[in-house]
Amino acid sequence: GSGDLTSGDFYTPLIQEHTVNDLLFGYPSAFLGKVAFQAQMDQAKKSLSSGLSSVELSKRMLTGQMDSDLSFKLGDVAQYTSDVGSVCFATCLAEGGDCSGHASERHELSDVDKIKLGGIDCMPYTSTYETVAKCAAINTVLSQDPSAVGYEACVCANGSDEWSSQGCCLAGGSNNGESLRGEGCLYEVAGIADPNYAGMDMSIANAIDLGSALQAWIDKEAANASSEFMCPADEVGLD
Repeated sequence: GSGDLTSGDFYTPLIQEHTVNDLLFGYPSAFLGKVAFQAQMDQAKKSLSSGLSSVELSKRMLTGQMDSDLSFKLGDVAQYTSDVGSVCFATCLAEGGDCSGHASERHELSDVDKIKLGGIDCMPYTSTYETVAKCAAINTVLSQDPSAVGYEACVCANGSDEWSSQGCCLAGGSNNGESLRGEGCLYEVAGIADPNYAGMDMSIANAIDLGSALQAWIDKEAANASSEFMCPADEVGLD
């Protein structure tokens, strides 16, 4: 890809636009959230010694419980999706269903859990927000005919009922025979600065805690204004 960093935007060959903020601190991907999950379903099934329902298997995969058995680690996609919703849901309401705005910038946030998502593009969350309408339509059918063929109630991978309000990463649900597993799921694409930039992850040994480092720099004592400049002695050179 190519781009002018001074403009704040970066363009990839996939016709995706990312800000420098995205590249530094990461961003949500609806494509990876769904495809990386679905592509590894068979691999996950083979790793189990006992059978699980498709919903329970999906829950385990989408909450990172099966990462050790997968080629491509998903992490806790369900929780990350919910976290993105905490900063992007308002943009969906403002745009009438199209979450095309941006989350509040870091300097505008005080919640540590939200700061790491400051300034992200909320457009990927549109796919999550759309699960509200899809799941509501399923519920309408099932309320009229609980045994309707091809319809299964939605199940959020994080165990919540967010599908009825702001949307969620789905581990279950079927609409007229079409499975909704993996719909609305957002994968966290890591940035150059890992999540520990905010000083939150204390489990990483020897990791540079940029958050604490910056605070230490801010809190440092002011330089001694009375210090005297000393000239070097005659014939003493400086490297």
